[in-house]
Amino acid sequence: MKSRYNGLRTIGTLSLIIAWITLILGVLFGIATWLGLNSVQNALSGFDINVNLGPLPIFGILPGLLWGILGFLLYYAIGKTLHLLVDVDERTMQMRPSVEQPVAVDETGSEVSGEMKRQAKLIAANLEATQDIQRQLAAIDSRMSGGLASAPAAAVAAVAAVASETADDVAATADSVAASANDAASDIAAAV
Repeated sequence: MKSRYNGLRTIGTLSLIIAWITLILGVLFGIATWLGLNSVQNALSGFDINVNLGPLPIFGILPGLLWGILGFLLYYAIGKTLHLLVDVDERTMQMRPSVEQPVAVDETGSEVSGEMKRQAKLIAANLEATQDIQRQLAAIDSRMSGGLASAPAAAVAAVAAVASETADDVAATADSVAASANDAASDIAAAV
């Protein structure tokens, strides 16, 4: 889908072109200044005037280079920013149809949104998973009740046998303790 701001893209491209032209002109201006100052120094030396400009030709390069570099950065940033804005608009236009939910009509004639359809599919999938789990639990329950039905009865019988043995042991111990207590009581009564 085409952007509504193609004019901005054109201005951004022109700004990028101007950025490179500014950089090239800045470098050329710096070199020209250096060559000009060197030729002035040579011309004055040709008239038997001893003129030494020293580092001035080197410093003459700096204004041209700074003008070229700063102009380049300014126009380049403007051009790239304009391209970025147009690209953001194009991406937004491309994403709009995928973000909007399609609307469908169900059997009754009422509108059903795409989000409702997605949720209905999710609910159906969860229902199927729940029914599958219920079937698996029923199969496990049938296996446990069929093969292990006698196991609880055997366990109860074993516990009952251990309990009766323990009860017999407790009764025998209680009888011996009672007999010892009677013997001790009769010894005390005889001593008194």
